Amino acid sequence: MELIDVRLLAPLATLCGIIVTVSLWNLNKQRKAVSYKILECIDLMSVRGPARKRIELTFDGTQVEDAQLVSVMIVNSGHLPINLGDYQSPLTIVVNPGAEIVSADITETEPADLDERLSGSKEPKQFIDRVEKERVVLTPLVLNAEDAMVIQLLVRKLKGKVAVRGHLLGISKIREHVRAKLVQNALIYFGAFIMAVSIFCVEPPTVLLEYGFDNALPWTFLFFFGYVFLWAGLKQLKSANSR
Repeated sequence: MELIDVRLLAPLATLCGIIVTVSLWNLNKQRKAVSYKILECIDLMSVRGPARKRIELTFDGTQVEDAQLVSVMIVNSGHLPINLGDYQSPLTIVVNPGAEIVSADITETEPADLDERLSGSKEPKQFIDRVEKERVVLTPLVLNAEDAMVIQLLVRKLKGKVAVRGHLLGISKIREHVRAKLVQNALIYFGAFIMAVSIFCVEPPTVLLEYGFDNALPWTFLFFFGYVFLWAGLKQLKSANSR
């Protein structure tokens, strides 16, 4: 008794090969992407109760009892560089209406000498072009793959989420980095499930001895198919966690 019709082996093998090829192509294709991640959001005034009314916290003469310290990382998460000609509008960090950005500073860059790309003009430039009440406008800058910068904001009356906006050629949307992990975890679990099905639902040694190698071939393709998704998810998750 045959486990599977041998006439199905060729189209099944072709289908698996196409799926694996498309998956690898999609994983390694050259693409542009810029993402951001909120590293921390800390209340400056953690005191509660009657004592809080007796404490006054100021920054350059401005009261900031209701302020939060926010660190935002912006990273080139794609494979291609972001060139100056790609900026249709500059990258901008925005807060909720009614909030007030008291100050903004660059605390870290990767690579460390990223500021050297701002030189070459008659006047020295800064990473931050200007700070407005509800947004911070960054100076357009060449960003190679995995280049990143961390911007620290002091924000009063922050009630919503901090976000990064901007229009760049070839990039549909600047996404929050933490959300990408949902896709990575989905790849990992899907790949592990497919591999488990091929291993535990079928016994390859028994199939090979009783029915021959042709009958074990579909399950080999199925196992490899699951492994590709597992490997892709782990690789992207490792890359995300290393930033």
